[in-house]
Amino acid sequence: MYILSEEQISELYSPPIINEDSRDIVFTLTDKEEEQLLHRESDLLQIYYILFLGYFKEKAVQLKPDLKVLKSDFDYVRKRYLPSSGCKITPLTANQKYKVYKKIFSVVDTKKFDAEQEDRLTVFANNIVNKQSLPIELFDELLDWLRINSTEIPSYNKLQALVTTVFNTEKERVLGIVNNALSSKVQGIFKRFLVDAEQKQVFKYIRYEGRDFSKAELNKELEVFDTLSKVVQDVFPLIPKLNIPAVRIKYYAELFCELSISQHKKRQEAEFNLYLACFIYYRYKSLIDYLADAFTYHVDMIEKEARDSANEKILKIKSSMDDLMVEGAKILSFFSSDSDNKFKSFAQAKKSAGDILSEDSLNNLIRHMSRSRLEKDLYFWEYIDKCKGRVSGILRSILFRLNFIDTAESGLLFRQIEILKSEIEEFGHAQTIDKRLSKKTNEYLHDEEDKLISNRAEYHLYSLVSQRLFERHWLLRDSIRYQPKEEMLVAEDEVETLLEDVNAETIKRDPVDLLDEKIGTLDELLTIIPQRVQSKENESLILERNGGEHSWTIKTVKGGKAVNHKTFDLLSKTDISRVIYKAAVDTGFLDDVRHRTGGKRPEFFEEKLIACLIANATRQGVYKMADLCEFSHDTLLRFQQNYLTLDSLRKACDTVSNSISKLEIFSHYNYREGFVHASLDGQKLHSRKNTKRVRFSSKNFGKGKGLYAHTLTANNVPINVSLNALNTHESHNVFDLLYNNTTEININAASTDTHGVNRFNFALLDLSDWEFNPRYAKTKRVFASMFEVVEGKGENDWSLKLATPINRKVIEDGWDYVKRVVVSIHQKTVSQKDLAARLSQSSPSDKNLKALREYDRLIKAIYLLNYVNDGQFRQFIQTVLNRGEAYHQLQRYFEKIGDGGGFRGKSEKEIDMWYECSRLMANCIIYFNSVVLNYLLENAKIRKDDKRIATLARISPVAWVHIVLRGKYLLDGLRDTPDLQALAEVIMAA
Repeated sequence: MYILSEEQISELYSPPIINEDSRDIVFTLTDKEEEQLLHRESDLLQIYYILFLGYFKEKAVQLKPDLKVLKSDFDYVRKRYLPSSGCKITPLTANQKYKVYKKIFSVVDTKKFDAEQEDRLTVFANNIVNKQSLPIELFDELLDWLRINSTEIPSYNKLQALVTTVFNTEKERVLGIVNNALSSKVQGIFKRFLVDAEQKQVFKYIRYEGRDFSKAELNKELEVFDTLSKVVQDVFPLIPKLNIPAVRIKYYAELFCELSISQHKKRQEAEFNLYLACFIYYRYKSLIDYLADAFTYHVDMIEKEARDSANEKILKIKSSMDDLMVEGAKILSFFSSDSDNKFKSFAQAKKSAGDILSEDSLNNLIRHMSRSRLEKDLYFWEYIDKCKGRVSGILRSILFRLNFIDTAESGLLFRQIEILKSEIEEFGHAQTIDKRLSKKTNEYLHDEEDKLISNRAEYHLYSLVSQRLFERHWLLRDSIRYQPKEEMLVAEDEVETLLEDVNAETIKRDPVDLLDEKIGTLDELLTIIPQRVQSKENESLILERNGGEHSWTIKTVKGGKAVNHKTFDLLSKTDISRVIYKAAVDTGFLDDVRHRTGGKRPEFFEEKLIACLIANATRQGVYKMADLCEFSHDTLLRFQQNYLTLDSLRKACDTVSNSISKLEIFSHYNYREGFVHASLDGQKLHSRKNTKRVRFSSKNFGKGKGLYAHTLTANNVPINVSLNALNTHESHNVFDLLYNNTTEININAASTDTHGVNRFNFALLDLSDWEFNPRYAKTKRVFASMFEVVEGKGENDWSLKLATPINRKVIEDGWDYVKRVVVSIHQKTVSQKDLAARLSQSSPSDKNLKALREYDRLIKAIYLLNYVNDGQFRQFIQTVLNRGEAYHQLQRYFEKIGDGGGFRGKSEKEIDMWYECSRLMANCIIYFNSVVLNYLLENAKIRKDDKRIATLARISPVAWVHIVLRGKYLLDGLRDTPDLQALAEVIMAA
């Protein structure tokens, strides 16, 4: 079994690289170590003892190093400890090496990897192997176990043999369950996908999700749904029996899509069945969501088109009204007492009027003059008549495949839909409608003889269903995002057990003590703020009185330019490929990019990876990149398919982010010492292709289309991102992005603009040990709606109080449900984004959530008071948000390089992959600049230049003015990396 490449093996078992500044520390002996020095042995063994001991404390592995690699450290140890010795470096015999390491193990706390430790490691491997998708992941876990348990790293052959044995055993266990749990009928259906020529076509399109909601894509998805429906009842019970985590199920599902038919044929039949079963499990659930989204999408599109059509007709009528009004005035003049026209009968007058205006024109004029509100609705329903094919074709096809759950007590619409289905099956169209469901539209759903217009009635019912789905008043069985809220929450009897594993202390506190503290803080702020305003200590908050009305003014300070600081103008131009390679070498993120199925690295791995990163990050794609570098399109495309997975790219981003956070300059961006304040903000992104998330938006893209990236940025570093459709609310992603931050950067607080606020984010984040500090677009309006001014006796005597007092009893009585919600959102059984959205979309009358809403209001009140009380705090929140905007400016520049056309990815996964390439390249630029700034900081500290230190903390590392991002990319000179300290010295000399 292939696990590590030759280069990775060599790196793991090579001596650690120790620079000159660190040698004094690494090779310094403790008293115990010096006592065990091999005094009776030769100088050579004494030097090797000190040398290998220093290495072993850095990396617990017995070395077989090249003498050339050791020479400089060997000479250092000899000069320091045996300065009079003329000993030269020579290789050790096996016996000498044994003697040296025996002595080392007697002085270090690290345990030797003997039979006992091997048994312990084997037990650990067997316990966790079911959570791993690839052998390399298990290998990494074993290395972590050895490190945590202070145990020597054994030879690679031992580790490889252990991983191979354990992994194959787990594989046999899972495949055995698949063989036993799947019926022979289903296994036969699965097999036909590979051998039956007719089924191969189904196999081909079943793997690819619908790109958008067009009729062609929707019809494909409906056929897939019908195909999968034949086997889901057998597949769904299998998944829990496998006893593997969701991440591994998802891995198998993705692997099923990636492998070709010929590759699947080479695998065991049970292995193919496993991959396909996991795929069906995910595909079917996501299909339910797709169909529900498609249903609401097409209802919305029909309604929008109908409204536009009605408005267009009215506009045409109104544009012709000027002429009609003149002619209409002539008709009205017939009835004037001064008129010369004397008609003997009404019929004669009507005939004369008809000579002036036709009947249609006259009716249009009458409607216009009476300004009837009905005419727009009339035209609306006339357009619906033209959409009969879409209603009975698209919408009906979807509706019949969805299994609804009605959360309403009345169930009136639910029963009507069941009646509608039976009528369509029997008669082919709707025949009845409960008039309670059509009070406002009833006259348009019936003709002059009060007979139901079936197409209109059917559409009206579908629009009501769409509204119920959107508001989550109706849910769906076997769905991911439309499942009932109670199913998304953990069971009540599991809350206390799972609470122990929640990495947050606030939710674990006694609610009485917690509320005592929070309400005490609120009361204190309500007292302090009026005092500080009245004493002019807080001049940024101003209360103005106009009669009995009170209005607030909250002064804010805008941040300055955040990107391309003039400091970077002093640097010479560096090609982006060398910037990425420098970051790769320094941070080691190349090790995170692995073959999709564990294959070996190809020749020119680094060059191909960098070419693909630049191609996708700049929205040019590998096709255009082939003209700008030395690799062909086929070479880059094949590399991309094998190596650029979302998981590997995200790990690489994390590695670079972690390296930036370890630089001293990173901590200087903090407002408070040791307190990392992040920002979350959305950025609109163009897309050339249609996908389920891509939407047309004249407001954002003119005639184009796109989606938005919601990014979590901490101290200028983009550490997490979520790509979403434009019709999803940013506030639903806040907890998700914070919780799923996989970097080592510990976030303490997060700021958003108004779009990040909903009814629960203050509570959810506070109970999860994060501070939520949004910047409201209209702060004074929010503040005024939450607090009231109580006038005192004196002219400048007033106090503050909450407009509606906090109901403490409600919070205490509902605390068990609050814990259940918070524990649930900390689990990975459902998406945090989906659960947050469900909470946000819940009815304000939901009694279960009353306590959480009230606690949210308490935390929001405390935050608002702190916000208006501290001008510096407000300014820092603006600074934090500016940092997020700086990253967005860099992304916009990347997009310009690709001619501004946006992503070319044809699927959700491709667009995600392109954006992660973009984020990784941005991170490399930020790392490159951060290292330069860090050298400047070190120099300023040596010179004790406090002013310079403060200035550096305001310079953003998001800068590209000194980096060449366009043109030909010369990848053959990558290893000639720039000296960042020298670049810093250029700035210092300026």
